[in-house]
Amino acid sequence: MKNYNLLKELLPYIEKYESHERPTVLTPVADFSTWLQNQMAHEVRIKDTRAGTENIDSTRRSEDIRTTISKMVYIMYRYARFYTKKAMVNSEINSLDDFALLVTLRTYKSIAKGELIKMFVLEKTTGIEIVNRLIRNGLAKQADSTHDKRSKEIAITEKGKKELNIIFAEMAKTSEIVTGSLDDNEQLELIRLLTKLDRFHHELVNTDGLETIDHYAKTASVMRALHLGEGR
Repeated sequence: MKNYNLLKELLPYIEKYESHERPTVLTPVADFSTWLQNQMAHEVRIKDTRAGTENIDSTRRSEDIRTTISKMVYIMYRYARFYTKKAMVNSEINSLDDFALLVTLRTYKSIAKGELIKMFVLEKTTGIEIVNRLIRNGLAKQADSTHDKRSKEIAITEKGKKELNIIFAEMAKTSEIVTGSLDDNEQLELIRLLTKLDRFHHELVNTDGLETIDHYAKTASVMRALHLGEGR
């Protein structure tokens, strides 16, 4: 009599894969194999983390998990900003915001100034300041919108394209540094989690009628419950 214990162990993973990843009927076995490898590595890391909590001091143990996540995301942003400044030392592109906006402008013939600012979740005054700086430095240009005379269209200049081409190699070094000692599977898992967070916050930030932090907190709580209920 054949033993199907291995298949029985695999079934919960197959159900989770089909539920979370929503594969088509033609999904290759290789895709599931890659997902399973990442999932098993993730479970091992969780076990290691739980096992290591006994060695964490009492102050760290009492720290809220969500607060820790927020803190670490902010610290990673500071690291990325630090390395980016080093990469831009000889460039006319002055900041990570300047670089991000220019990269986006490169993919459009032109884009409304307000839409560009909203895309990067910038305060209006901050966004206008960044766009005006790009224009002053000759990296971007501004023109009246053909659709709305009250609006301005922003486009990258040839000088802006040239500066981007120069700095791309330096920014590639920054990306390599930022990923640190993460292996390929860990990098893919991090991309998955950050993409999930990005989608959540994009929806939250673009929800109409929210003004105070209490409004955002309440809406985020509802969204979180809905997403968890859907098994996302």
